[in-house]
Amino acid sequence: RSLQAMQERIVTRKKMELINAVNIEFDNYPHKKLNNIFLTLQTVMQSIILHYGGNEFEIQHIGKEQLERQGLLPRSILAGEVVLEIKNHHVEVE
Repeated sequence: RSLQAMQERIVTRKKMELINAVNIEFDNYPHKKLNNIFLTLQTVMQSIILHYGGNEFEIQHIGKEQLERQGLLPRSILAGEVVLEIKNHHVEVE
């Protein structure tokens, strides 16, 4: 289940109730799933940078399940040298 689907099970009428419901579901959400979501987000952000802000790319598959079985699953993905060079070049041009 998605985090949003889990949160929507709780009826809220006020903004603070909604915030509390989201926080509760976030705290109860499986940490493994959250890590996988953020790892995917980081690879997507790298691809966006490599494609100069475009979205015409396929999402990279890094084999998270296999990496986890081997004890090699990272908590975050560092930007590669190419990504940093493109970002720095783009900033210099502006």
